[in-house]
Amino acid sequence: MELNTRRIDTSVARSETLSIINGMRYLKLGVKTEGGLNASASFVAKANPLNRAPHKRKSELHHALCNMLSNILAPLADGGKSQWPPSGVEPALTLWYDAVARIRGQLMHWMDKQSKHIPISLP
Repeated sequence: MELNTRRIDTSVARSETLSIINGMRYLKLGVKTEGGLNASASFVAKANPLNRAPHKRKSELHHALCNMLSNILAPLADGGKSQWPPSGVEPALTLWYDAVARIRGQLMHWMDKQSKHIPISLP
């Protein structure tokens, strides 16, 4: 029962979440095969910190998430049209697009409410 009554130190939780997001920007997700896309889509969907109860000061998390998403998507943009998207992986590609779109939608909602952050959120 102690776990149910224990108060979470939000500054520690925010700091840990920020560290995880900052580390995620170095990930190289597998997006060239159906299995890689499925695993990557699942990871992106589950790792999204905005799916959990928000902290009072979320701007740092949003900034880090924008940076992480940019770094994950940059290799796809650099690959050129001949390599992305891979052929024959439509079901996995749908999951990938949904996972990325969910994060993007949350970030767009934040940008609409906090327009001063637009330069940071759109690389």
